[in-house]
Amino acid sequence: MFTGTVTGTTYDVPNLSEGTQVVITVTAISSNGCPNTTGTVTCKATACPNAKITFPNKVITQCLTPTLPLIPLPYTIANNLPNEVPTVAWSSSNPLTNSAINNAVNPATFNPQIAKEGIHTLVLTYQQKDCIWKDSILGVPCASEYEVFINGVSKGKQTGLTYTASGLVEGEMVELQIKSTSTCECPIPTVMTTCTAKACPTVVLKLTPSQTSICLTATVTKIKVEVSVTGNTPDGKGTWSGTGVDRMAILIQ
Repeated sequence: MFTGTVTGTTYDVPNLSEGTQVVITVTAISSNGCPNTTGTVTCKATACPNAKITFPNKVITQCLTPTLPLIPLPYTIANNLPNEVPTVAWSSSNPLTNSAINNAVNPATFNPQIAKEGIHTLVLTYQQKDCIWKDSILGVPCASEYEVFINGVSKGKQTGLTYTASGLVEGEMVELQIKSTSTCECPIPTVMTTCTAKACPTVVLKLTPSQTSICLTATVTKIKVEVSVTGNTPDGKGTWSGTGVDRMAILIQ
């Protein structure tokens, strides 16, 4: 219960749940010879209105160039509380994204030079009294697909970033051309290069078993075989095979 003196003509009763009723008694204190006047009213807490926040662009895509300017963050809101000054702020759970937001101007701005490339989620918080509404927009990097040409002949489109030209012989040269399709403002130039097929490197395998002789009995244990590889490429893979050999390179009795 609150009892006290206020100088204004309004008073907010905070922290009420929907449907709660309160009785408010107001006494107007006279500053002259007129008597004080008292009035009582019963108020019922109602839910916050279903306000709607609207953005010109829910998803923003930009090409991060050295001259890309600040991005304004305008919005409109409808069905909010009338005649109540709001508290408005943009924010992000990502510290880097949050540091790129400037709430000191109207509309607020987002600095892509600070945020750098990547996906950035910006949340708008709009508050009037105890009513809070939130909505967000998303900054999305350019998505692309790539069409691969070998000696001017298209080999199809793909989204992956690697391509293997198979069926080549040692010393054969091919012209590789990549055409990228951008889905945002970023222009992506065609890339061309010439590749020469090289012979496979000389790979040396050295097998080292934990023992070289056994006595074959009913209780004989598995023999682990270690392998060292030299001269291979970093992405090389190997598999084991043979009678009595499992995937762990252990001889099975």
